[in-house]
Amino acid sequence: MKQVKTVLLRSVLVILVSTGLITLFPENPTSFASTQYFKKSVEDKDQLGTITGVITDQVGAVIAGATVIIKNLGTGAEITKTTKEDGSYEFLNLPIGSYEITVNADGFKKGSINLIEVSSSVSKVVNLVLEVGETSEVVTITAAEEIVQTTTSSVRTNINSKPSVKAPKTIKGKKADNNIVIERQTSQISTTYNARKIKELPSTSSNNVSEIIALTPGATNTTKSNGASTSGNTTNNTSTPIESNTEGYTNYGVNPWTNTKTDHFSTFAVDVDTGSYTIARRKLNEGVLPPMDSVRVEEFVNYFKYDYPNPATKHPFSLTMEASASPFNENRYLLRIGLKGREVVTKERPAAHLTFLVDNSGSMNDEDKLELVKRSLKMLVNHLQPKDTVAITTYAGGVELVLSPTHISDKEIILNAIEQLNSGGGTAMEAGIDLAYKQALSSLDPKSINRVIICSDGDANIGKTSHSEILKQIENYVEQGITVSTIGFGMGNYKDNMMEQFANKGNGNYYYVDTIAQAKRIFVEQLTGTLQVIAKDVKVQVEFNPVSVLEYRLVGYENRDIADEDFRNDEVDAGEIGAGHTVTAIYEVKLQKRPIKNLATVRLRYKTPNANKKTPAQEVAASIDLSRVQQNFNQTSEDFRFSIAVTAFAEILRNSQAAKDWSLNKIANIAETALQNSNQAYNKERQEFFQLVKKAQQLKHTLPPNPKP
Repeated sequence: MKQVKTVLLRSVLVILVSTGLITLFPENPTSFASTQYFKKSVEDKDQLGTITGVITDQVGAVIAGATVIIKNLGTGAEITKTTKEDGSYEFLNLPIGSYEITVNADGFKKGSINLIEVSSSVSKVVNLVLEVGETSEVVTITAAEEIVQTTTSSVRTNINSKPSVKAPKTIKGKKADNNIVIERQTSQISTTYNARKIKELPSTSSNNVSEIIALTPGATNTTKSNGASTSGNTTNNTSTPIESNTEGYTNYGVNPWTNTKTDHFSTFAVDVDTGSYTIARRKLNEGVLPPMDSVRVEEFVNYFKYDYPNPATKHPFSLTMEASASPFNENRYLLRIGLKGREVVTKERPAAHLTFLVDNSGSMNDEDKLELVKRSLKMLVNHLQPKDTVAITTYAGGVELVLSPTHISDKEIILNAIEQLNSGGGTAMEAGIDLAYKQALSSLDPKSINRVIICSDGDANIGKTSHSEILKQIENYVEQGITVSTIGFGMGNYKDNMMEQFANKGNGNYYYVDTIAQAKRIFVEQLTGTLQVIAKDVKVQVEFNPVSVLEYRLVGYENRDIADEDFRNDEVDAGEIGAGHTVTAIYEVKLQKRPIKNLATVRLRYKTPNANKKTPAQEVAASIDLSRVQQNFNQTSEDFRFSIAVTAFAEILRNSQAAKDWSLNKIANIAETALQNSNQAYNKERQEFFQLVKKAQQLKHTLPPNPKP
């Protein structure tokens, strides 16, 4: 009997030692004495709890080999574990009480959580995000727990809850018990931190540690600087104060009149952006005139669709021209050039691999910002196809991969992930763009649509903050086959100049969303065109005949100007056309006293969507002669008249000197007559335009012209 007891006792000792509950040769006496408390508690399984978690870096890569130390604050006992290849750790069978967790890893600041309460039969998930830095620096985290009411040690949490610290940055969902459960699938980001290079991580100023602390809710910086300690408390629901009006716009000037004998070529890149018009609509509906620097004529005109014919040749678009005498000035004429992109049936559209990059910084904490972003993205997801995938990344004080590429067949997972987005912290736009593009590259498919969709107010205050610096990032990714759409939200601190140029440099489109109806227009009614590029680097060159044309000016496209000699330089970047898009350009011209037959020749040059800088472009040309110029403006097509009304409206709103004698009353009359028999599909938007002109008429009498932001 005594032998049996001895064998049983040895077995128990082996178990206790192997689980770390008893240390036979402790490094310090305190730890050894406290093991008696651990040993006693094992006898009562109902008094045990569990702490598990995952250690990641700032961009979501797991950190293997990190040292995790758990200390019982009541007894002083410590247990040390090392994170596994997937960055996870676990402490099982812990007595109830208060604990401290400390994490060390080479190349990172030490992370510490002061107080974790362990209750009986409860598993707590404690995830830490380590910052790049010296191990002598400490970042103390005051709240970073996810409580899982279960006795199992699996690392998972219900997505419908809102934990104070988010799950590791790569998640993969599956259905279980009618709930959506997030499981850690770190291999989709990287296997270990050791496989990553520190230089690939986003950089932030070492003098502003609080910028990174926003990555982890409740974090407090305890690093001393110049002998004084600094601290900061950031929560996910804290909105960054915004100056009353810090909007950013760029004035690109107004194209001058050009003497044809001096220069008879006009060359520009096409543009299908519409953000400028939507911003003006919002301003006018709020009872103010839009800042004149925010007005880009081409974005007003191209907001509307026109009845151009579908392509009838091998080229992906048709070319239409119409001209008439000007209704505003005698001895001047207006020439309209129109393109219509080939329509693509939805089911014939290639698979789309989309990466949403969502600005969830404190400045986005408004109903017309992050909440409208979430509603817009849900609408988009609901109209994608099963073959499409969506990934979600965010940036605030730091960056996060919220959802790895997920097929639309798992739509519920994507929608729930979008719903969990909330705002708080600074705006590390530079690092966010980097993460989004790298995520897009991970699922790059040359035969599919590969696009990053940036949803933001365009503000940036961490890392590289000037738009010229950030634009250089985007240019580096374009050649790899990833395009970008920028979707602007909000006002007050909105940076139109940043968002417009992002799309320009990223070979994509720029939109501004002021209402959910506008989101529907972009993501439902024009979804295929929004996503699928059918021709890129599209340039237009108009050669005016000096014998017929005395002077000319291109109305708008000031920031799309291309040197005449670069028209056939196929390494020069230009504009893109999406499926079904229409592109319109308006010229104002003065004719010679005795013009001859040929007025102008229009040439278009473009590349196929998959071409690179060295791929030869294709070219198409057409001419317009004097016989096609309508001398009576009222006898032109309604489409033509409406496009002229929109052009003139934008000219007046931006205080163009060329339109100083034009009147809003005349523009309203032109728009109204152009509505009588217009296409019913377009009528609602054109009626809205007419009402905006009427509002501008009233505001012109009551407000100073075009207030600066």
